[in-house]
Amino acid sequence: MKTTFGEIYSYDPCSSGWVKLCTNKLGTDLHDDLTAEQLGKEISIMEILTSNGIKHAVWALRTQDYRDYCLFIADVAESVLHIFENEYPEDMRLRNLIAGIRRWHAGDIYDEELDVLRIAAVAAAYYAADADAAYYAAVAAYYATDTTAYAVAYAAAYAAAYADAYASAYASVYARREQWQKVEMLLRKHLK
Repeated sequence: MKTTFGEIYSYDPCSSGWVKLCTNKLGTDLHDDLTAEQLGKEISIMEILTSNGIKHAVWALRTQDYRDYCLFIADVAESVLHIFENEYPEDMRLRNLIAGIRRWHAGDIYDEELDVLRIAAVAAAYYAADADAAYYAAVAAYYATDTTAYAVAYAAAYAAAYADAYASAYASVYARREQWQKVEMLLRKHLK
C-alpha cells in the first residue's frame, strides 16, 4: 500500500507526525514548504510505520481505498471481540459483522447487506453502553465498516484498557499499549 506526501498532507496530519515523517523520509524539516516533487513522492504505509510508528501508520490508511485495508480492520475488531462476547455470549451481531466484512471483501455480499450488519453492530454497542469494555469492543466492530482504521484501533485499545481497568491504572495503560502492539502485528501481516 502506497500513498504520497501530498495525499497525507491533504488529510491535515498532526504537525509533530508530519514534521517527523518529512525529516525522516525527505530529509527536510521544511514541512510546510514542500516542493511539488516532494509532495508527489510516494511512500508506503510500511515506511510510515517504520518512521513514525503504529498510530501514524494506521492514521495514514485513510489515504487508501477501504477495500484494500478492510480485512486488517476486521482483524483489529476481532482482536477484542472476546471482550464483548465474555459479557454477552449469546450476542452474535459483532461476530456476524466481522464475518460480513470478510464476505464483502470477497464479493460474496453487497454493500446493502453489509449496512444491515453494521446497523446491528450499532444496536449491540447501545446494548453494551453500560459495560465500558464491551461497549468499546462493539464500537471497534462498528467502525470496521467505516473508512477510519484509526477509530477502530483506538476503540480496540480502549476496550482492552477498560477490560483491565479494574485491576489498576497501570494495568489499563499496559493493556492499551499491548493492544497497540497487536494492531502493529496485524498491520505488518497485512502489508506483506
